[in-house]
Amino acid sequence: GAGAGAGAGAGAGGFAAGAKVEARYGGDEDYFPGVIVAVSGDGTYDIHYDDGDEEEGVEAALIQSLAQEGVQEGEEETGVAVESGSSSGSGSGSAAVAGVAPAAAEASAEAAAAEEAAPTSRPGTTSAASLESFVEVHGLDAWLSQLKEIADDAQELAEGLSDEDELAEFVEGASMPSGDVEKLKKGLKSVLDGDLGGTTSAGAGAGAGA
Repeated sequence: GAGAGAGAGAGAGGFAAGAKVEARYGGDEDYFPGVIVAVSGDGTYDIHYDDGDEEEGVEAALIQSLAQEGVQEGEEETGVAVESGSSSGSGSGSAAVAGVAPAAAEASAEAAAAEEAAPTSRPGTTSAASLESFVEVHGLDAWLSQLKEIADDAQELAEGLSDEDELAEFVEGASMPSGDVEKLKKGLKSVLDGDLGGTTSAGAGAGAGA
């Protein structure tokens, strides 16, 4: 009764007449291909095997669908293909990302280096050191102490002496010879023109030429 009940349950799940199946002929372990030719009310099946044998009242537990097995195999093959495709795709993707990453990191490093360098270079144009560079470039070393009394850096000095009267007063008070006065004027002009500190090679050339 239990066997018939199990067979009926499987039968309800469905092998239909004409379905290609494999069945264990005579209850043996080996499956043989065939076709279901009839479905009994008690859930058993009549099978016509491909080799010509026939069997009636075969329980569903002894039958498996050929079509279902084929689908399972197809799914497995497809799954392997998809898996290998995705792995190779991800591999190439990783390689591409790996190729881009070093370049991005290098660019970031350069940007960071530029940011670090920038602050150290900017104070140089407005610090006391720039005033010393200014007098050195324009050959006015002898007047550094007097110039420092007026300003702490080249930019401030240039702005302070941009007025002709202020400049004349400084030259007179320092007893600066006319040659140095010309050097000072050119140096101040270079600072006001944007060459802060007058410390570039171009400024040095101008100073040397003067």
